[in-house]
Amino acid sequence: MGRRILLIASPKSDKIPYSLQRFLILRIEPNNREAIDFALDQLLSAPPELSAKENLKPYTFTTRGLADDTVNQLLSRLSLALGPGTERELEKIVSEALRLSGADIVVESPQKDIGADLAVWSDVLEPFVGNPFLIEIKRKVSDKYTAATTFKQLQSYLGASDTKWGMLLYGEGPPPEDRLWQACPPNILLMPIRQLLEALHNQAFPEIVRDLRNRRVHSVRP
Repeated sequence: MGRRILLIASPKSDKIPYSLQRFLILRIEPNNREAIDFALDQLLSAPPELSAKENLKPYTFTTRGLADDTVNQLLSRLSLALGPGTERELEKIVSEALRLSGADIVVESPQKDIGADLAVWSDVLEPFVGNPFLIEIKRKVSDKYTAATTFKQLQSYLGASDTKWGMLLYGEGPPPEDRLWQACPPNILLMPIRQLLEALHNQAFPEIVRDLRNRRVHSVRP
């Protein structure tokens, strides 16, 4: 009937039937008010579902890089946020950048630890990583313990919503090819925030995600 549906399932329940996996799914207890509030924000912000006929249309990218002044302003704010700033400020910077560069809908988590920091919808992302695309943001990742803990946390968010792909953006840490990231799950994309902002000068966000995903799928990790 065209109604938007939020499916709540017990964390201990069996795998969600395939026919229901197109809905936004939360694996939580029904008294988890904060998680439900966040999910409802995601649901109400999501663009309308495409019809089966529309889904058959090929997706085309229209490159919409950010202007020099915009990128420079975002990079300056990033430098300040990595000083005395907080992760919340990093989330605002990333959220603004994504809205300016090809993400249809960006929803920020109202509180920490009730879900991924950002949930992104984009029609052109759907064939590659699905919707919503969850993003976790960390100010600094410098050791294997922090990396493993962050991966586990993001994987739990993906599992709770039956979302297939996520992304970790970090302010300070080694490059994605460093051995520190060896334990990164195959369905999580990695990128420093500064590298993302610089890439947005020439590419729209969905293009960046598509390219990272393709490299992730086709590369052989050491």
